[in-house]
Amino acid sequence: MLNAIRRLVCLFLVCACLAPTLGCVGLFANFLNVVGVGLMPAAFPGLEEKKVAVVVVSNSELFGPTSTSTELGNRINRLLAKKVKDIQLVDSQKIDNWIDENGWDMIDFVSIGRGVEADMVLAIDVDSLSLHDGATMFKGRTNVHVVVYDMQSGQEVFSSSPPQIEFPTTAGVPATSTSEREFRKLFLDAVAGRIARNFYAFDINDDVAEDVVTLSRI
Repeated sequence: MLNAIRRLVCLFLVCACLAPTLGCVGLFANFLNVVGVGLMPAAFPGLEEKKVAVVVVSNSELFGPTSTSTELGNRINRLLAKKVKDIQLVDSQKIDNWIDENGWDMIDFVSIGRGVEADMVLAIDVDSLSLHDGATMFKGRTNVHVVVYDMQSGQEVFSSSPPQIEFPTTAGVPATSTSEREFRKLFLDAVAGRIARNFYAFDINDDVAEDVVTLSRI
């Protein structure tokens, strides 16, 4: 049943994105409600009522210790704070200070979690982030690996390596319609949403309309 729904969603997503107006997205959202597609449950609800340190690492040249990686981490923090019940998030500056003082090797996430007195560490490894599709189009692509570590046991309790994240999911955005800086912000919003929703229930209607609604901001 779930596979059938996914195929249905993909079909109508293509139709919605090819439509000339946003009205078709609204019609599709209504259709999903009629057939009973609602909230998708959290893949891992275990961050509720926990103190969580979000740590983003990457081998991408677009990432640096105080640039895009920090921006992505902050976006994820904001979503978790809003969506996850009674979560406490370790301040990113506290995490950065601990890394600077301890010469962290970007591998041992348990040590950083215990160092900042977290209950859980949400570790995000971002690989090969890119923003361009040729010389004249923007299209964001990245692969992410998401792991949650429990500080009490020191063990991995959740892991996810989803398919490559693409934004937009269909055609790219002409470089003449926006700046690279503005497109990067939209792409990071999309990546943060795809990562954070592992930890709270989300409305599949919102996911279907994401490209159209977000790109309408350009």
